[in-house]
Amino acid sequence: FPVTIAGTVLKAGEPGVVLDGPGGYPQLKVGDGETSWVDLPASVSDAILTSGFIPARIVTGFGIDPTGDEDSWAAIQAMIDDAASSDYKNIYFPVGVYAISAPLVIGDGVRLGGAGYSLSEIRSIGTSPQILKIEGDNVTIERLGFNQQSSASGSGLGLGIVGSSSSSNTQENVTIDSCKVFNTTNNAIRFPNAIKNLTVTNNLIYSCASGFSAYSPLS
Repeated sequence: FPVTIAGTVLKAGEPGVVLDGPGGYPQLKVGDGETSWVDLPASVSDAILTSGFIPARIVTGFGIDPTGDEDSWAAIQAMIDDAASSDYKNIYFPVGVYAISAPLVIGDGVRLGGAGYSLSEIRSIGTSPQILKIEGDNVTIERLGFNQQSSASGSGLGLGIVGSSSSSNTQENVTIDSCKVFNTTNNAIRFPNAIKNLTVTNNLIYSCASGFSAYSPLS
């Protein structure tokens, strides 16, 4: 992870850190591709530092809309796919609402986090059947809100967070911590197939047709 030199122009969304920030603490910075040293708001920087989200891809640094007015599915999914195949697997959602029209599919090793489940919300719109589909192993989801606002309903539809769809392989090492899932017409969190080392802690589920289910937990 780069310690950025003063005057450097960071690429759009590229993370950097200065070791002698305010009070002598490290301060995270994110590039816009044009100017040097584009500071993150202090509250966002603090949240990343205290959560261990260094290095992290900051979604708003890649031009992703934090207002919920635009469908950001394609841009967020592209970032997740790139993270799964690279060394920079942490993706951070600053305060805001991020609208998606299709499920976000999460691959191996990806870690999604936000500023808090009431502050960073991923909102499903349109007819998206789920919000997140966790297909990979070694995945962590934390401090994010998931709002199922799509019109999808019926068997297997209107879900919040869903585990691997593969019945032939055992999914491993998935953590969902300090998240909020609401407004689902089906399970808030569902793992339909075999999974080993699943941790679901400190989550808030409300206004959902049903809560948590894991059909074939191994541990």
